Amino acid sequence: HVHVTSCDAYVGGGSLPASAVSSVVLAVTCDHLSEQELAQRLRLHQPAIMGRIEDGAVMFHLRSVLPEQDSVLAEAIRQVVEPSA
Repeated sequence: HVHVTSCDAYVGGGSLPASAVSSVVLAVTCDHLSEQELAQRLRLHQPAIMGRIEDGAVMFHLRSVLPEQDSVLAEAIRQVVEPSA
C-alpha cells in the first residue's frame, strides 16, 4: 500500500536548525512484510533505495526524489513487495 501524505521537513543545521517546510511523503506498507523487512529489501535493491521507518511504514520524502527518479522508486517498491521477491 502506498499513501501520499503531507508532512513537515526540517531545513537542517546552521542558522535554521528548527525551520520547517511543507513537504510530501510516500508512506509504503506491505501486508506480508514488516516495515523492517520492507526497508531492508529496498536497501539491498539495485539501486539501493533508502527510506525511514515511521508509524509502521517506510517513508520517502518526495523533495529528495528527483522527477527522473520517480519511475525507479516506483519499480523498486513494486519489485520488493511482490510475494516472490
